[in-house]
Amino acid sequence: MKTKLHEKISQKRYLLVLDDVWNQNPQQWDHVRTLLMVGAIGSKLVVTTRKPRVASLMGDNFPINLKGLDENDSWRLFSKIAFKDGEEDVHTNITQIGKEIAKMCKGVPLIIKSLAMILRSKREPGQWLSIRNNKNLLSLGDENENVVGVLKLSYDNLPTHLRQCFTYCALFPKDYEIEKKLVVQLWIAQGYIQSSNDNNEQLEDIGDQYFEELLSRSLLEEVEDDFNDTLSCKMHDLIHDLAQSIVGSDILVLRSDVNNIPEEARHVSLFEERNPMIKALKGKSIRTFLCKYSYKNSTIVNSFFPSFMCLRALSFSGMGVEKVPKCLGRLSHFKILPNAITGLKNLQTLKLTRCWSLKRIPDNIEELINLRHLENNGCFDWTHMPHGIGKLTLLQSLPLFVVGNDIGRLRNHKIGSLSELKGLNQLRGGLCISNLQNVRDVELVSRGEILKGKQYLQSLRLEWKRLGQGGGDEGDKSVMEGLQPHQHLKDIFIEGYGGTEFPSWMMNDGLGSLLPYLIKIEISRCSRCKILPPFSQLPSLKSLKLDDMKEAVELKEGSLTTPLFPSLESLELSDMPKLKELWRMDLLAEEGPSFSHLSQLEIRNCHNLASLELHSSPCLSQLEIIDCPSFLSLELHSSPCLSQLKISYCHNLASLELHSSPYLSQLEVRYCHNLASLELHSSPCLSKLEIGNCHDLASLELHSSPCLSKLEIIYCHNLASLELHSSPSLSQLHIGSCPNLASFKVALLHSLETLSLFTVRYGVIWQIMSVSASLKSLYIESIDDMISLPKELLQHVSGLVTLQIRKCHNLASLELHSSPCLSKLEIIYCHNLASFNVASLPRLEELSLRGVRAEVLRQFMFVSASSSLESLSICEIDGMISLPEEPLQYVSTLETLYIVKCSGLATLLHWMGSLSSLTELIIYDCSELTSLPEEIYSLKKLQTFYFCDYPHLEERYNKETGKDRAKIAHIPHVRFNSDLDMYRKVWYDNSQSLELHSSPSLSRLTIHDCPNLASFNVASLPRLEELSLRGVRAEVLRQFMFVSASSSLKSLRIREIDGMISLPEQPLQYVSTLETLHIVKCSGLATSLHWMGSLSSLTELIIYDCSELTSLPEEIYSLKKLQTFYFCHYPHLEERYNKETGKDRAKIAHIPHVSFNSDAYLQWR
Repeated sequence: MKTKLHEKISQKRYLLVLDDVWNQNPQQWDHVRTLLMVGAIGSKLVVTTRKPRVASLMGDNFPINLKGLDENDSWRLFSKIAFKDGEEDVHTNITQIGKEIAKMCKGVPLIIKSLAMILRSKREPGQWLSIRNNKNLLSLGDENENVVGVLKLSYDNLPTHLRQCFTYCALFPKDYEIEKKLVVQLWIAQGYIQSSNDNNEQLEDIGDQYFEELLSRSLLEEVEDDFNDTLSCKMHDLIHDLAQSIVGSDILVLRSDVNNIPEEARHVSLFEERNPMIKALKGKSIRTFLCKYSYKNSTIVNSFFPSFMCLRALSFSGMGVEKVPKCLGRLSHFKILPNAITGLKNLQTLKLTRCWSLKRIPDNIEELINLRHLENNGCFDWTHMPHGIGKLTLLQSLPLFVVGNDIGRLRNHKIGSLSELKGLNQLRGGLCISNLQNVRDVELVSRGEILKGKQYLQSLRLEWKRLGQGGGDEGDKSVMEGLQPHQHLKDIFIEGYGGTEFPSWMMNDGLGSLLPYLIKIEISRCSRCKILPPFSQLPSLKSLKLDDMKEAVELKEGSLTTPLFPSLESLELSDMPKLKELWRMDLLAEEGPSFSHLSQLEIRNCHNLASLELHSSPCLSQLEIIDCPSFLSLELHSSPCLSQLKISYCHNLASLELHSSPYLSQLEVRYCHNLASLELHSSPCLSKLEIGNCHDLASLELHSSPCLSKLEIIYCHNLASLELHSSPSLSQLHIGSCPNLASFKVALLHSLETLSLFTVRYGVIWQIMSVSASLKSLYIESIDDMISLPKELLQHVSGLVTLQIRKCHNLASLELHSSPCLSKLEIIYCHNLASFNVASLPRLEELSLRGVRAEVLRQFMFVSASSSLESLSICEIDGMISLPEEPLQYVSTLETLYIVKCSGLATLLHWMGSLSSLTELIIYDCSELTSLPEEIYSLKKLQTFYFCDYPHLEERYNKETGKDRAKIAHIPHVRFNSDLDMYRKVWYDNSQSLELHSSPSLSRLTIHDCPNLASFNVASLPRLEELSLRGVRAEVLRQFMFVSASSSLKSLRIREIDGMISLPEQPLQYVSTLETLHIVKCSGLATSLHWMGSLSSLTELIIYDCSELTSLPEEIYSLKKLQTFYFCHYPHLEERYNKETGKDRAKIAHIPHVSFNSDAYLQWR
């Protein structure tokens, strides 16, 4: 932890918040302070605490004391809870008492809510007076002493049956997220749930009511909610203190500071770390033991488990035990067990969640006649369900039912058929029926009695799993006919169904009455179905997602006497190449408009879809149309709530007109090559407009855009004129690859801070900079007709902080007279720059020069080597024999120095020892330098030193045997060979052609940032092992693949490929030698990577920031050699494959290193 923190914040500015701190140990705080001192100047630490001494330990003489609610706000909160609407005026006899109580709460919201909830059902003045006169409330001081005593009033007013349930929650540590389902099961195991007189009401239902009651009294706090159903909760720290004070030593949370096990302990939990006191549990009358920490030593487990003869609840899901102790079979009171021991007749809950390696459960599972919950989420290696499981008629939880095949019978297993589900009518929550292709009793299943009686089931998933994308037979339809669910179902997911038609119960025009409560539908990989059911008639449907429906041509509408999709909020259609039209959204039913609640609409990869017309979409806020090449027109007649519109790869879209979108805030149009007209009539809220690769767009006029903050227009080759009438909020402007842009009419840009221009005419720079006095950052690239950047322009932007000039090959002079604020300057590949006039740059902190003349470097040094320079990067300096020693040796502030690919540099850097602040030194590929400057031995602050591509020095300074290693032992990070990011690269920049006729031995090829490369002549590259392409055209990638996809290719890295919608499947799928595949920032890539399963040697797969890819290629499940898999910038997938709770995590459990967040990728880089 210390090492990770050091790496995370070292030399960086950070903001660290430590919330609710109690520790008052000065030595420990001194240690923490030392750890935090490695950050950069300006770092901040915010500590919240209830203890004044903690604030004093921070050295803060002026802490900010947060006050409670004032008297009016206290009463407002109190009355909102204690009175129903209008009751306050009716019960005037208790209102004044209530105000006094609210005032006595000293502004503490927790106390106000707790007392108000107690009095919510009491209307006698005496009942209110008893609270007001409570001694604990009267003694509550301004410093909030005795808060727990006041909160105890909530406990005292609890019904008797809730008190044990509340105090039992002290078993979980403070700030721990408690799963509702688990805590209810634990209450049942302890006998806390009282059965009702209603024989149909289950104990779990009653437990849910208990839970909701504790929530309403603010004794528990809601954490996660799903369709108004609370899934988990926490206890406030003070409420936890209250519960612990009541139970005393009856409940014990084993922490590091616990050194004694009370004799009275009955319920014990271990969540944080190993504790030697666990051995002292032997012989105790333990009724609950929960362990979330690893104890793989079975000897420890066996030593105390046999003495737990009173045990009712056990979880050792975190202990990592590999073998269940035999003694567990003798624990007759057991009710929660994480393994299958069929001899435990009283077992009620069997939790096997995420037992990824478990293949099956015992054949005699039917003997667990009292089993209520068989939780097998994530047990995806199961091959079948045991015969007789249908006899467990008390089962309420069975998340996964796996249909077995004949292989199990050959191994003498008793395999349960799908019809075993028929009698399990108490099932609730979710049920996934997997491997439906294995159903053998089709005739029995088709009678339709399997699911109809399951009235408590809320979510149903039906899965067919076949190799490849095709397959299926009419038996699938027969099976589906028999899987009609109960009308109370809320969610249904269908995947891999192989029938050509959906079953009759789904195609029925009365589907709305069959499934009136259905909220969510997802259907994917049903590639043979041509006609989709009349989902538009479902009255409660809120979310509909259809994916990979290759043959679907028609969306059935059903009856038109009622509105289509009266409740639908989200609609996603993807990979439906034959779909020609959507539901007729112009149809208005007698009872009101269709799609009246639609807020999110996404259409992807529907190649035959030609148009979309929305006459009235009053709630539509997000609209995306991606990769629909036949799409011709979009008409949005009235979309008052539309806030985000994204259209990409609709090559035939000729015009886009938005009539009335008053709340449109983000508009993105990319790769619509034929788009000639874009009209924005009135968009007062538009804040972000991005247009790219719209080659036919000739002009663009933006009327009043008061909120526009970012405008990006790139690769619009025919754009000739651009008008910005009024954009007072514009802060970022990016224009690139618009070579014909000649007219730019713009008003004053008072707020413009960032300007990026590449491949435009020089006149555009004049027109923009002359009206942008507030400019802070300026990026200029590939402006071929720019010969100079005159002082008149730079004087107008005197507040400029960052200036970058790249690849302006004709730039001859540069004047930086009036740049007093400039702190970062980069000049890259300006080979003709010879004259510039710079007086001084007093605030320059970062200077980077690459591909310029040596005299440019020398002159810059004399004006920039001030006391502020912190970072200097020198790369590919033509004709440089030595660094300018005179100014550099006096730059005591320099922290970072890079010298890269300066082939002429031969002079030793003897003066380098004077750089007393230097922390990072990298010298790479300077072939004339043959020795290490010994002066670095005296650089005591140096943390990183790379002297790369010098193998003879590696031997001399080798960590194990180098004779001079001791001289640099004080430097933590030292390297003498090429780093991952330091390949020998061939840079072609603006080259348009490349010939590699005779390169039979070429093994590594890197082509970066060559946007103009279009023609090359390559016969074959028989020994190519590593290929890296970045910033090139898609056709370049395709052609390279066909000549490099040989038996030798091991590494392929693809990044920022312009116009790439799909990877070239044909050659790639046959590259059996490929071990590494990186696909990074290819924003257009939208096609699923189904062929990836053939890359049998792949060990590392990284897909990062490819925004159009929305799903994980399931074919990676079969890549057995895969060791590293990063699929980053996809938070929705992170939830699905989460290590702890992800429903599909088991499918990638064989991959050691998996991450779905960006931090892991960046750290890996």
